[in-house]
Amino acid sequence: MNDTLSKLHHSIAQNNALYLDLQREQEALRSLNETLEQRITERTQVLSETKHKLEIALQQDNHARMKFLAQMSHEFRTPLNTVLGYAELMQRGSDRVSLQEGIAAIKNSSRHLLGMIDDILDHVRGDSGQLSLRLTPVHWGDFIKSLEQSASMMVDHGNHFQLILGGDMPQAVMVDELRLQAVLNNLRFPDPDRVFAA
Repeated sequence: MNDTLSKLHHSIAQNNALYLDLQREQEALRSLNETLEQRITERTQVLSETKHKLEIALQQDNHARMKFLAQMSHEFRTPLNTVLGYAELMQRGSDRVSLQEGIAAIKNSSRHLLGMIDDILDHVRGDSGQLSLRLTPVHWGDFIKSLEQSASMMVDHGNHFQLILGGDMPQAVMVDELRLQAVLNNLRFPDPDRVFAA
């Protein structure tokens, strides 16, 4: 009988030990489950915040694109109107403009348009890391005159543009003419009606 009680007592002790092990494992599983749920909640929140930031960035990008297209549309109109206006005056044989003046204005406006198109392409090249300079000899006096004509075209009605040159000018310089023109066209001055170049 003692032997049976001893075996029963031993069996109960084993069962208690198994039960305690099982409880510990269940507690460990419960803790792991809570940790996983917390991590999933945190990751879901991070993903949600990231998605929200991406949506905002996409909206800002779309807004910037639309603004850029609207600005480009406006920027293209001025030289195009100059080309069309001078072409029409020349076609009619108007006394208001000589053939030489008309051709010069059309040529400068066309260069200005080409420069704006190149600006757009340069922006794309710059984003992809493929932008390079094309240095060529440029007659500085002609460049300054074309700068003055381009700036005069961009001045609003009622305003004036004045270019004052000082000092000795080089006859020719090695520059990337279109990029220099783009930089000068995009400068903003405190007095938008006057730009001084030395």
